[in-house]
Amino acid sequence: MAKKKKHKKTGKTRKQRLKENKKFRNMSADQLISRGDACIKKLNIRDAIQAYRQARVKEAPFNAVMPKLFHAYCLRSRQLKVNKMPGEADAV
Repeated sequence: MAKKKKHKKTGKTRKQRLKENKKFRNMSADQLISRGDACIKKLNIRDAIQAYRQARVKEAPFNAVMPKLFHAYCLRSRQLKVNKMPGEADAV
């Protein structure tokens, strides 16, 4: 049987990552916003963006989510530029 590939940074298989993403679907909009805030504090920008986007899908108040989502995208862009990935940073 083939060995399962693990993600470089997280060390998790694709199945484990998809299972984690499903956790966001069971949360309310307020929980997602607070989860995004916690991810920002831990500098886990990708998860914060995912949480804020899911909160927007769950019809969270526009004024509560969009400024935080914009801030998260700015942080992600800066993070990519620091890692010498300007093409990806410009795409974000």
